Amino acid sequence: MNLAYKSFLLGFMLVLSFHGGAQITYFPGLEKQDLDNIHITKVEITEQFTIIDFYYRPNGEAWICLDRTFYITPSRVSDLAYMIMAENITTCPKMQKVGSTSDDLEFRVWFPKLEKNIRKIDVVEDKRDRNGINFYGVSIINGQEKPIPDSLDQKNREEFEDFFLKHANNLDPLEGIWKVEFSKTHYREERILELNIDLQNFEIALVKRGNTIHAYDLSGKSMESNFTRVSGGNNYFFKKYFREVNKEVSSYIKFIAGKEFDLNITIPESVARYELLREFFPGDKIVYKHKFEKDFPSLQ
Repeated sequence: MNLAYKSFLLGFMLVLSFHGGAQITYFPGLEKQDLDNIHITKVEITEQFTIIDFYYRPNGEAWICLDRTFYITPSRVSDLAYMIMAENITTCPKMQKVGSTSDDLEFRVWFPKLEKNIRKIDVVEDKRDRNGINFYGVSIINGQEKPIPDSLDQKNREEFEDFFLKHANNLDPLEGIWKVEFSKTHYREERILELNIDLQNFEIALVKRGNTIHAYDLSGKSMESNFTRVSGGNNYFFKKYFREVNKEVSSYIKFIAGKEFDLNITIPESVARYELLREFFPGDKIVYKHKFEKDFPSLQ
């Protein structure tokens, strides 16, 4: 990069869904980078490409371009995979102006697909240039994540209703179709900065398999979230797997007599950073808040 002085449905569906056919890493960890005002926000490995998203926030007015020799390689290996194309950034020698400190630039670069189980890479524009887009020891999710859960045979609301009616005498109180009201809250040092972000409403199905109740969308796809009943009352332990960062979060819920319960989870920091991007400050938190209301079958 040449610089002349030298930004689930969403919500619960984002929390519960996965990206079929691609492996995604948000804000990957790394060992070293040459510029501190440019970041890798996402690495996506598809069936054909390795796609890397970048976020650049200049310290003042800047001119930028991307060298055509940009490449990725497994760390400490000389097998280079060169850039195929780029989006929202010019290639050198043509320069692109980025404005004042209030402006920023998000751009994307395509590289050849990495082989499975390569979990650490270097992303290099020019090793000899300390003003280049150079990242070393970038940790990515590429084969070490959990297997994708199976889908259910039920593919729409009517089929789920038939299933719950057929097993009505054996259902856990949590099983059924639920209406969910979802929102996000942004916290900084325990203070609320923004409330009720991305307010949404949608439906999910909760189905018991073995000793665990799993969440599915109404097309039968797993949402990679589950509830386990805790002995001694209507309390449940909730776990959600964030495939993008290969981490789990957990919480407890109390199933209120009637047909409602609340569920709040603090999402992993790297996911919060990806969502907030330019508004993110170290230590910020995003809490996903859900209000569940039983819709089918009705509780007796």
